Amino acid sequence: GVTGVQTCALPILFSVGAYVLMVAATVLHGQSPSRISIWWLVGCFLALTLAELFVYPVSLSLITRMAPPRLSAAAAGIWMAAIAVGQWLAGEVASRWATWSHATFFAAVATLALSAVAVLALTARRIHRVLSDEKMERHAAPATNQPLPHDRAARAGVSAIRS
Repeated sequence: GVTGVQTCALPILFSVGAYVLMVAATVLHGQSPSRISIWWLVGCFLALTLAELFVYPVSLSLITRMAPPRLSAAAAGIWMAAIAVGQWLAGEVASRWATWSHATFFAAVATLALSAVAVLALTARRIHRVLSDEKMERHAAPATNQPLPHDRAARAGVSAIRS
């Protein structure tokens, strides 16, 4: 089956595809934006939108599942802070738009996205192991057939009435 890490990597590959599409547009049409069809941008934004729609819920679920239960809210907050840092870094990269060629700019962004996929690939086994351990703990917890304390009290009351 598909693991959580693979589910996170697929949308990132969508974003790589979006930026590779823009590299192709700039290589084919040069630096003049007036000669580029709007459909290049539509394709780019469609791929980026799909990537965001898929990556955020899956990654947040993955983060909260991997965190110890008492720290899941903190892990979600750290994840959101990491996204904020990523947005700031994206702004730093975007500030290079005027100084780099457009093909270089989009190639750099695609390379950064590919590096995120590489990091996921390098950590996939560890993440999968953590998730497998968590799943095994959840299923291995012995189900007790012991009555709950209030059930015992109710039974004691019933037996007191019977005697």
